[in-house]
Amino acid sequence: MRRLRESALRARSVLEREKQPLSEGCRALIARDVAAALSEYFALTGEVRVRVERAEKLKITLEAEAESIVPFASFGGEL
Repeated sequence: MRRLRESALRARSVLEREKQPLSEGCRALIARDVAAALSEYFALTGEVRVRVERAEKLKITLEAEAESIVPFASFGGEL
């Protein structure tokens, strides 16, 4: 969970610095961070896709595909 929180904080920091629509490089950075966090829980089969729409508030859409959930025993403890 710590990694997810760190990724979320990093993504928020990047989004706050951006005043214009996100550049491709910025979306790639966010997608890479999200993929790293998701891969701790899922066996991803492709790239994570990020879309950010600006209106009154930001609408953030993440898409990813996975073939399975990582076995819970590999987390090193009970959930």
